[in-house]
Amino acid sequence: IGAGREKWVVKYLRLKRPDNLDNLRPLLAAYFGVQHAMLHHPCAYSLLPGTSPTHLILCFPHLKGVDLARSPLLDLAGIHDVMSGALGVLTALHQQSVAHGHLCAENIFLEAAGQIVLADSGMNGIRSLIGAELTGSIPSASNDLIALGDLCLNLLGESGTALHPPLDEQLREHQQVWPDAPLQALAQRLRHDPQLTASQAQHLLQEVPRPQVSRLLTVPQWKGLA
Repeated sequence: IGAGREKWVVKYLRLKRPDNLDNLRPLLAAYFGVQHAMLHHPCAYSLLPGTSPTHLILCFPHLKGVDLARSPLLDLAGIHDVMSGALGVLTALHQQSVAHGHLCAENIFLEAAGQIVLADSGMNGIRSLIGAELTGSIPSASNDLIALGDLCLNLLGESGTALHPPLDEQLREHQQVWPDAPLQALAQRLRHDPQLTASQAQHLLQEVPRPQVSRLLTVPQWKGLA
């Protein structure tokens, strides 16, 4: 690709059986029907049948940002932005019965203008239909929220494996002294509440003020400043 020209990423997936096409076409229609500014969406696809195994070809615009796994440590405002952006995309996906299926730091990109973009959305649903190897977890809406909860807890320096005291009690106890309490409480709920939907979580996050903290502090450090 020459200088100044658009760059593209092309993914090739092989269908193991021809009858996979019957299930694949509706999923692709739903996948392409999801519209969101923060969704890294394929711009074109092609099915190439023939005597050799059928191949699905997906063409994506090249992302110019850096993925979250390679970015500098985020402050609380940045973590709030990641959670907000991811919940917005998940809400749009889940309304079309499409799960992301592989939500992780490597699939969240931070572009130069500060925009957050989710990549690889829906790809594991496609892989599961065509019998390809999954690169992440089983694609489901519930698993997407668990993955986002785990990711945000890791960004906050917390573990998602054990549930802390009841979330409402934890929030009441710490919200006046520790600024990440609302984000941590919501991330824990994403991780452990199977009834919570992305839309509900997005509404809850809208009630949480975006923290204005320039850097992360440990709990003892923060209390020491109080």
